[in-house]
Amino acid sequence: MPHTPLTVFLVDDETLIRSGMKKLLPWDALGFSIVGEAENGKQALPLIEKLTPDLVITDLKMPLCDGITLTGEIKKLLPRTEIIILTGYDEFDYARQAIRMGVFDFLLKPISPDELQATLLRLQQKRSVREYRTAQANLARAINRLRVKKNAR
Repeated sequence: MPHTPLTVFLVDDETLIRSGMKKLLPWDALGFSIVGEAENGKQALPLIEKLTPDLVITDLKMPLCDGITLTGEIKKLLPRTEIIILTGYDEFDYARQAIRMGVFDFLLKPISPDELQATLLRLQQKRSVREYRTAQANLARAINRLRVKKNAR
């Protein structure tokens, strides 16, 4: 059974960075589909809410609404959406704050294709484990319901 691609939304105030991200990897071949992009968090949030992507890759420093603020809003609206923050700033405080908010990863620019691909594969593994556990729980509930019905006869 083929897997549905994980959907990705890109947020960066630099058009060249967004364009480069789209060309950095063979997204489709890796099981990902880029569904949208925006140049800042303020522009991105309503689109993210509408598109409900599986993953948001966002820059940290942007005008109007930075990546940390955007992350907080996304986590309130769509707690299952994973977030990867990209930054040119090697600042521990930002990384620590992002981790507390449940960000999947915090990567420093310039990002290498190998590093991004490895991060995306870890994300897929995490999702697969979560789907497997959900399927197991659903199966266990169905078996219990059958047992209850059988015992009620």
